[in-house]
Amino acid sequence: MNSEQYFDKLHSSPAVQLAGEAETLEDSPRVLAARLALESDGGSEASLRELAAALDRQLRYGEAIPVYTALLKLLPDDAVLLRTRGARYLTTLRCAEAAADLERSLKLGSELGDIYYRLGLSAYFSGDYARCMEYEEKAIGFTGEEMGIAILYWHTLAAYRLGKKPSLLEKYYHPGMDIGHHSSYERVMGFASGALSEEEFMGLLESEESDLEYPILAYGCSVWLGSRGRKKESRALLEKAIRRDGFWIAYGYVAAWNDLYSSPAPSEGSAV
Repeated sequence: MNSEQYFDKLHSSPAVQLAGEAETLEDSPRVLAARLALESDGGSEASLRELAAALDRQLRYGEAIPVYTALLKLLPDDAVLLRTRGARYLTTLRCAEAAADLERSLKLGSELGDIYYRLGLSAYFSGDYARCMEYEEKAIGFTGEEMGIAILYWHTLAAYRLGKKPSLLEKYYHPGMDIGHHSSYERVMGFASGALSEEEFMGLLESEESDLEYPILAYGCSVWLGSRGRKKESRALLEKAIRRDGFWIAYGYVAAWNDLYSSPAPSEGSAV
């Protein structure tokens, strides 16, 4: 997968966006042009939208968030803007702010499955695994299998963290689901369900070349290992995952970073 389809080649790092280091990245030509337009028109909706989009393309979410805030002063009931700013908060682990935006977006008519899913992630990243499970259980009723496989992934991992049975996995997962591009979520769920052996899954993990897919696979396996008391192996996989930072905005990467630097270690409780 070519990451430049999703963001500029010159883009911000997790050290800046997650750990708070100073940004040293130069403005892209698009960001420079957007800043000039903003200065010349006094802060119109169009120029604010362009600057936010340009900063997003460089993954400069910390700088984009205040621009979205300025837009929301002009358009306080714009559900899409709230969802967008909420997603930026979520990716940078500002979970309380993310949840507030997502909840307001939900009240304003945003798509239920999408918002419940992301509220579940906000709860997961905050360490509230029971609440994560509740949101994902709501989300599953409003989505098809392509989104559903991601819901199963986070619900299952939250269950592992609590030593509970992964009830959604048991109810909804089956080989051959219509998962679209969510192949790594599906492979983790195949492993969790027993459709893939540990040896087979580890072979897939070690051969994965994509920096988008690898952290999803590694993070899921790390939590599975932690739930079985295999703490050293679990942590080693987290450390390997965050070294693969070519697509650090993937939620699997963000979760691995969060577990290493912000949250308690994965639970040792049994998942079965």
